[in-house]
Amino acid sequence: MQTVEPVREAMQTFEAKPQALARTRPPDTRPPASPRQSGRPPRIGSVRRSDDARSRLRNIPIGTQKTPATGQNRGGSTDRPSSATEPLLDARGLPGPMSVRLLDGCGVLRPLDDTWCYLSRYARTLFGRGIIMTNLVPSRSTACSLTAAWVWLGGELPDFIDVLSRSHYRSTVCGRAIRTYDRKVTAKQTRRIGDLAVTSPARTACDVILLARGLESDDVDDWNGRHRDLARETACALMTDFHFKPQDCLDILDENRGWPGAPQARRFFESIRYCF
Repeated sequence: MQTVEPVREAMQTFEAKPQALARTRPPDTRPPASPRQSGRPPRIGSVRRSDDARSRLRNIPIGTQKTPATGQNRGGSTDRPSSATEPLLDARGLPGPMSVRLLDGCGVLRPLDDTWCYLSRYARTLFGRGIIMTNLVPSRSTACSLTAAWVWLGGELPDFIDVLSRSHYRSTVCGRAIRTYDRKVTAKQTRRIGDLAVTSPARTACDVILLARGLESDDVDDWNGRHRDLARETACALMTDFHFKPQDCLDILDENRGWPGAPQARRFFESIRYCF
């Protein structure tokens, strides 16, 4: 018992000292020290990137908003699409041209020219192709002919942007010239895919056939021969996939007998009337 009592008194004294110090110590009113002032190294993630660093990380723009097309400025010489948004990518934001070729070979993206490319996954669906073409077609224009056929069917993107418009566009979009056709189009012959106005499949078949030359002759050069075969295949593919008849195209041609090439186009649709 004589040994236990001194130990118990020492423990009580030790427990009482911090409480006494806490009662006598004045409150600390100084601001908290930063990691650098305290001499401690900063924690990982505690230092935010600068605005310049964040801007370099955002070289590839993304989004879905639509802006007016550059084609509206008919005197402009820029080659920008109507909006630099996803699915279009600025290839200058990638590490280099080798990376573009590598991603193209892997099927991740498809280049439009030396600067712009688009994500391949968008081209696999109808709505995705509509989003791609929304960035290329000038605003207040209707995609037609081969451009509209690509939206409906997919495949290789045409070398031209075909639109129905009364304007003339001298600038190019992603290395592709804009071909305009001043032809009458009714509300029944147009469709909306997102923000894109595009001709209906039946009207698209008519426009594609009107582009072909030498539909009834085998005496044509190689370029016109390939274009004629492509026009026939495209028109038949549209009828097969979207279940309309050659008579629907004949009705459209009857309403527009003054179109160049309308008689030949009419004879073509009459020749395949019983195949669909």
